[in-house]
Amino acid sequence: MKNKNVVLYSFISDGTGKLIADELGWHGSYHIKEKFDVVLRWGNSSAINCTPKIELNKNIKNCIDKKLMLQIFHQNNIPTVKFWDHSSFRFVIRSNRYDGDKRKFKICKNGIRPCQNEYAIEYIPDIEIEYRLHVFGDEVWWADVKIPGKCAHRIIRWNSYGWYFKKEDRYPVELDYHALRAVSVLGLDFGAVDIGITSGGQIIVFEVNSAPRLSEEKVVIFAEKVRKITG
Repeated sequence: MKNKNVVLYSFISDGTGKLIADELGWHGSYHIKEKFDVVLRWGNSSAINCTPKIELNKNIKNCIDKKLMLQIFHQNNIPTVKFWDHSSFRFVIRSNRYDGDKRKFKICKNGIRPCQNEYAIEYIPDIEIEYRLHVFGDEVWWADVKIPGKCAHRIIRWNSYGWYFKKEDRYPVELDYHALRAVSVLGLDFGAVDIGITSGGQIIVFEVNSAPRLSEEKVVIFAEKVRKITG
């Protein structure tokens, strides 16, 4: 019989979310209609009608709203990319296209006119290597290096764009400090930090993922860390 704890995932993150719920022996759901003692948010920022004893990643909206995340990074001196809001644009670039001269990347959701919450981010062309560091509390518990496949996109370093992740134990130790701070300033309990190093040695924190895709091995390790703080 499952306990009164739940993993609250979204339609995008339910694959890993369900695996975590099963590993923990918890309920898994897209929304909550009853009271739970512990709520673990896995990429889901929807309102809940109860006050749980423990709510992991309660401030997840700081992470899901990418523009807000960058604002928080800048306010807390996290080394990250520059960004501009829509009012500074004289042009609109369609989805996943780049303006190499101005070094701005724009995702346009509604064709010609930008939405109120749209923004552009700086394009940094000389990222030499990029990692994903998994943080839980005050610990970096797993590190992957991003490796391009044969048809990998040269800029977007996602699984769906031809990149794959390989465990990496030997990486610059100073990355831990920046990854831990990035998760902390967002008010999160855990997250996966995408962080790169330029050819000149500059560290860039790109984002914190609140619901990264996890392998079965990672799910087991993550679930054990959750058990230690939830009982």
